Amino acid sequence: MRAIFCHFLGLMLICFALLARGQQLQLIDQDSRQPIPGVSILNTAGTKGVVTDSEGRADITPFRSLAQLHFRHPAYYSASFSLQQLKEMDYVVALRENIVQIPEVVISANRWEQKQEEVPQQITAISGREIAFQNPATPADLLQQTGEVFVQKSQLGGGSPMLRGFAANSVLLVVDGIRMNNAIYRSGNLQNVISLDAHVLEGAEVIFGPGTVLYGSDALGGVLDFHTKSPGLATDASLRTEGSALLRWASASQEKTAHVDLALGSRTLASLSSISLSDWGDLRAGRRGLSHFPDYLLRTSYQQRIWQRDSILSNPSPHHQLGSGYSQLNLLQKLRWVPSRQWDLTYSFHYSNSSDIPRYDRLVQRSQQQGRAGELRFAEWYYGPQRWMLHSLQSRLQRDKGVFEEARLTAGYQRVQESRHSRSTGSTLLESQSESVDVLTLNADFNRPFAAGPTLFYGAEAALNWVRSTGSQTDIDRGISSPAPSRYGDLGNHSLALASYASLHYPLGERSRLTAGARLNWYQLESRFSTRFRDFPFQEIGLQTTALIGNLGWTYTPNPFRLSLLASTGFRAPNVDDMAKVFDTAPGILTVPNPRLGPEYSYNAEATLGLEKRSFRLSLTTYLSLLDGAIVRRPFQLAGQDSVLHQGERRQVQALVNGGGALLAGSSLSVRYSPLPQLLLSSTLTYSWGQELQSGNALRHNPPLFGQTQLRYQRKKSSVELQFSYNGGIKFADLAPEEQDKAYLYTAEGSRPWWIASLKGAWHPLKQLELQAGLENLLDTHYRPYSSGISAPGRNLYLSVRTHF
Repeated sequence: MRAIFCHFLGLMLICFALLARGQQLQLIDQDSRQPIPGVSILNTAGTKGVVTDSEGRADITPFRSLAQLHFRHPAYYSASFSLQQLKEMDYVVALRENIVQIPEVVISANRWEQKQEEVPQQITAISGREIAFQNPATPADLLQQTGEVFVQKSQLGGGSPMLRGFAANSVLLVVDGIRMNNAIYRSGNLQNVISLDAHVLEGAEVIFGPGTVLYGSDALGGVLDFHTKSPGLATDASLRTEGSALLRWASASQEKTAHVDLALGSRTLASLSSISLSDWGDLRAGRRGLSHFPDYLLRTSYQQRIWQRDSILSNPSPHHQLGSGYSQLNLLQKLRWVPSRQWDLTYSFHYSNSSDIPRYDRLVQRSQQQGRAGELRFAEWYYGPQRWMLHSLQSRLQRDKGVFEEARLTAGYQRVQESRHSRSTGSTLLESQSESVDVLTLNADFNRPFAAGPTLFYGAEAALNWVRSTGSQTDIDRGISSPAPSRYGDLGNHSLALASYASLHYPLGERSRLTAGARLNWYQLESRFSTRFRDFPFQEIGLQTTALIGNLGWTYTPNPFRLSLLASTGFRAPNVDDMAKVFDTAPGILTVPNPRLGPEYSYNAEATLGLEKRSFRLSLTTYLSLLDGAIVRRPFQLAGQDSVLHQGERRQVQALVNGGGALLAGSSLSVRYSPLPQLLLSSTLTYSWGQELQSGNALRHNPPLFGQTQLRYQRKKSSVELQFSYNGGIKFADLAPEEQDKAYLYTAEGSRPWWIASLKGAWHPLKQLELQAGLENLLDTHYRPYSSGISAPGRNLYLSVRTHF
């Protein structure tokens, strides 16, 4: 940890030594203070103009003799200023966003910038301005605040997004062009999205539905593409300097967060340095709404070791979820070098390290009745520090002719370190399992526009994973440790994925466009086991498979309507966690490896109908997916036995298997209406359904009906929003079998419906200063989102101070 921090400080000092100070004309968002590219700067007649670059900057030297300049952008209100006014503003122009308009460009839909109206997929773009206003504590909270992504939490230090009936390793996480999913991303609920720093994000996109043509395996439910801030270049000989700092506090978890970032830039070299420190205490849940279920979902008792004995103590405040707090450090360093008009190179270093993260749902699990009754099962259950490190180098090459117009080559190396630690109540043995994953990725992406109008996108990808898994057992009284069974193969695990793809975007006319693509995938996996701790009927598991997938989409945009149709196929190859895991899933159940597990394939169709006017936008998307060979957890036999002896207890054996098939369907509705320039009403509603065809069982990652409605009032220096979030329920008998095995997560009725109201505001008393406050869950409702192992925050007051310099 100390070496990492010293390395980060060293990079910062090197960057600062290379650069000096300066000031430029820049266009920024009035609220988020983020740069605005693509702003037209015009004279009064409109005969002379320039456009701001990707950093929102432009050279206005040709306009020095003019009395007034006009600034225009399709997503912002126009503004006009004299040269004297620009000088008084230090040549920084803040534009006010037209809050009902949708972004014209999305970046991640096909790894290239493209107008949203040309993309057949359903996409939700989250702007830097919206991120700044919502002020999320983690990226998981940011996704939840969109109202279009359902987020599950097993503990406070978590957040597992669900998209169209898929979650965990069936949803692909991408940061700055690098896929985060690795060989041990599990099929249950996955919390790795919190490794990212929410306070350094400048934008994100949620691509719903299979993105496997462009991204390969793991994107059955969709893609979550995050973009961190980039260092900007100066437009003249002086040096560009800018930065921001944030302090945030929240009452429900006693959160304390500090963040600072600093960017320096010359004409060819730029640097960005960022650091965030966060600390969360034990989370307080709401006090209202559980009168009919006083014994469920509350922390009525807790474990504490006193005089070398585990004692069960009464919690005087059952709404305080004791044992849920944690802390986290995030670092980011970027270096950008543009040696010529053709080349643009960026090196990025990401680092995240947490404290121990208590697995709260296991700390409240009991020993009987599927975890509902009896004594507390575990005295300790926590994840060790979750460390994630990423080095990446991205180069962009532009050419005027040839087989491509622009090439993007991205190389990445990641190291992920995770561990799990548990001790049963009354036992002195602490069981530990540790994993270290090294990931190498290489992407080559190209585009080639043709004179007739079509554009061809093509490329190749390689991803190599190595997994080292170990286990240990420690007697906490005597302090003696010894080797123990590992979570995965103890003799080594690896996977290799290779792929190539091509996607053609063909205009059929002024308002119509066709999109077609295909991807060829090759995948190999191997996991090896010793006989030291487990007598499996196999010592090696292997998989080798190929898959050809594709999509065909059509968009039609007769003003003011938009219609898009999309048909696609997708696949997901089992990873090391799917095939080689040995895990204590629930009381009395043990998950074991399945050497016969194969890929799952999906066949999808979706349609989107939209209506877009200046002050009104409506979008309705409906989808249907057939999943063949769906990977589900079911009873299993190991060497002909349906139960085994594990840690002195007889356990029922389960494994991930390929089911006969599943059907998924759903719809989402989004509405934005601005009756006045300062007022915005927006609402979302999402419904998803999924069922195994053979058994009729529900699929576990389909949440109940959910949505959000917001009313925002925005003036030049302030914004206020009233927000309503709501969620339907699922009866216990209608839950998926995997969820019924974890009955302690639910009330006797199942997952109960809920709604909450929140009030948020932001104020800019000075150009460089922003004050934010919010009161979430105004009525202090006690609620627990579907499948979550920890109740949501009760009434929560948050305060933050943000400064820009």
